[in-house]
Amino acid sequence: MAYCQQYSLVYHQMVYWCTKAANALEKPEANNFVAVAITPAVDTSPSLRLRLPSGIAIEGIDERSVTLVSKLIEQL
Repeated sequence: MAYCQQYSLVYHQMVYWCTKAANALEKPEANNFVAVAITPAVDTSPSLRLRLPSGIAIEGIDERSVTLVSKLIEQL
């Protein structure tokens, strides 16, 4: 009761929640949670890189960007 007075808590609510917490620890209720296994992320970055003599590098070339890269090379 002194704790509740010190922190401006309602004593009966504190007793209610402490009892509820103690009961939950004794007999956990069934829940709808499902265990999930997490697998490490796979690196899907392409291994192809375009590195220019000036030190500029173009990375991330894949089948979706090939036409763009070819136009870029034409301009060089």
